Amino acid sequence: MNHWRRWLYVLSLMWLTSGAFAQSTTPALVDPDGKSTSLDQYSGKVVLLNFWATWCAPCRQEMPELNQLSRQLDLHRAVVVGIAADERKDVKAFVTRLGIRYPIAIGDTDQIFAWSVRLGNRSEGLPFSVLLDTKGKVVWQQEGGGLKSAKVLDLIQQQLSANR
Repeated sequence: MNHWRRWLYVLSLMWLTSGAFAQSTTPALVDPDGKSTSLDQYSGKVVLLNFWATWCAPCRQEMPELNQLSRQLDLHRAVVVGIAADERKDVKAFVTRLGIRYPIAIGDTDQIFAWSVRLGNRSEGLPFSVLLDTKGKVVWQQEGGGLKSAKVLDLIQQQLSANR
């Protein structure tokens, strides 16, 4: 009987710590105003994460496409989130100047790059976009620029249809 209790204890610890481990892989994030933010608020939604920086020319070229895509989404079911690897003050001014309408999260540059690599960014470059299904699983990714809102909208619609 002791043997079974020990296994139950080990399995319980593994289950309890698995959530903490998953949380620790996402860096601390703030919004452009400096308020703490988290991707947890998008749980159950299809999420397009777009990793970018203000100094990245291809990133800036994609932003109108991302703005357009965000306007086309049912925000109760899908969302675009920009993940900036940059200084908060620079991001805030940039987002305001360009009229970015989708949510922006900012984190430590090294941690943001490491996170993007864990999500599949083999080149470790920017921009990098990744589409997460409603369970947070990576279903599509794109390294480098050239993101097209129509293509991503189709991918999002496929995910939403699959999860009805």
